[in-house]
Amino acid sequence: MKKAILDFLNVTIDFLTHILKLGIKDGLKVYFKTRYSSASTIEIALKDIKYPVFLRNKTSDIPTFYQIFFHKDYEIDTQGMKPKTIIDCGANVGYASVYFKNKYPEANIYAIEPEQSNFKQLQLNTKPYSGIICINAGIWSSEAWLNVESIYDNSHWAFSVVETQSPSSDSIKAVSIDAIVKEHNIKEIDILKVDIEGSEVELFSENYHSWLSITNILIIELNDRYRKGTSKAFFNAIAQFDFSIYFMGENLICVKNK
Repeated sequence: MKKAILDFLNVTIDFLTHILKLGIKDGLKVYFKTRYSSASTIEIALKDIKYPVFLRNKTSDIPTFYQIFFHKDYEIDTQGMKPKTIIDCGANVGYASVYFKNKYPEANIYAIEPEQSNFKQLQLNTKPYSGIICINAGIWSSEAWLNVESIYDNSHWAFSVVETQSPSSDSIKAVSIDAIVKEHNIKEIDILKVDIEGSEVELFSENYHSWLSITNILIIELNDRYRKGTSKAFFNAIAQFDFSIYFMGENLICVKNK
């Protein structure tokens, strides 16, 4: 009986939290679709998002959706700046890019994702928007060939990349932030989001001075739990620049002092 009461209370609290966070219409929609839908793909439209987003049911798309649109992990203070250039490193299925595009409609967004199934979802979710450029590659410090490896079986979000000297048909090209900046003639990176499951080691170990010097806001999730040394590489690099730093949820927010 006690367990049944606790279960009922938990369900009730969860239900009411959806209403409080998203409003009645969106809250009901998200609650029932993410918990009870049997469809392989769930389509969700939200009042603050111009076009619907798509979730692969019973995958990590669902908790990722909640991180971005429910908990609003990327709702940061831009200190009056209207971002025009955003680079999304580790774009996964595109929810962060979609969130940013709706919040900053004038921004050009470069969404980089290495894993093929996620990249297809990224293209699907960002297709209705102009100004989101999807790049199927792994972020690295220089040109290289990479192999994609799953950190957790069937998670769809925890993928890492490792450099290979013997590329196969499954290998992908690496792209550096420098290369993106040069190719698209970027003068300033207003927001740089980094969630690359351990590749921070390479990204912040070399060839970072030019692009970090033009970055205004950096949002990063450090992944020492996947790979030791990510925090060390990051802090060694960021200490060479004048950023104020604070935590927000799982992310570290670095804002350039002006």
